[in-house]
Amino acid sequence: MTPDVTVVVEWDNSALAGSERAKRALAGLAEEAAASSRPLEILLCHGDDAAPQCLLAGCRTLHVPGGRYYELKNRGAETAAGELIAFLDSDAIPEPGWLNALLAPFSDPAVQVVAGHTHLETSTLWSKAFALWWFFPLRTGPEPLKAAGHFFANNVAFRRQTLLAHPFPVREGTSRGACVELAADLARAGIAIWKTNEARVTHPAPRGWRHFVLRALAQGRDRLARESGWRATALGSLERLVRFTGATLVRTVRGRGQVALPLTHVPAAVALGWLYYAMHFAGELATLARLPAVRRVRV
Repeated sequence: MTPDVTVVVEWDNSALAGSERAKRALAGLAEEAAASSRPLEILLCHGDDAAPQCLLAGCRTLHVPGGRYYELKNRGAETAAGELIAFLDSDAIPEPGWLNALLAPFSDPAVQVVAGHTHLETSTLWSKAFALWWFFPLRTGPEPLKAAGHFFANNVAFRRQTLLAHPFPVREGTSRGACVELAADLARAGIAIWKTNEARVTHPAPRGWRHFVLRALAQGRDRLARESGWRATALGSLERLVRFTGATLVRTVRGRGQVALPLTHVPAAVALGWLYYAMHFAGELATLARLPAVRRVRV
């Protein structure tokens, strides 16, 4: 039977999150596929690393020479057999009901893009801190389907023809942030992004200090690449540092109860956030100074 849904899984993040995390993501996807009544295929897209084992029913692999995160997603969309394309990252673990919830809004022919809800795991002080002040929202309860201004590339679905007409932009010298640019492109084209909180996946915090530093530097570099005018200057970088550090304090204090963070751990969580955004600031300044080492960081 020809699949009408293709789930595209990039294999780039598995190198950062670790093989055990990737196995858990695929195990969760297998359960979602088994619970779906729709004919679907699973497409694992990898670059020049070793091909992942593809043991799931209806699963195939796609080698994209030299491909990284967004290139893998774009090539997966081009190769997909389904008319609907759902993206799940190799480090994102779907919660029960994720796939059906993500696809349900497409019963309306006018719906072109549906974003799910991605939140961080909160099992340690490290992950709780990131959940409070990083860019992913906290886990929330059920909400009606609503329009949204953005989405996360690890948990989103498109009609295939819409995505082929509006692929993820690939900007030289950056690793992430193309989902922000694509959301703006969709808005200019008059294509609404719909958000369902029922389609939840969990995402890990950076794994260890090396990943922490590299992710912060790259995030700063990639953020600067999307700015223009005075916001693309050192003054703009300083404004973001002040804003992010202030938001870190406020969000940690206000949201600690949602992740069961003891009051005594608030200073450590805030300090970790301030350190992260100091590295983010350093990534912006290094980019302004055109330092090759930061331009080469890939996460």
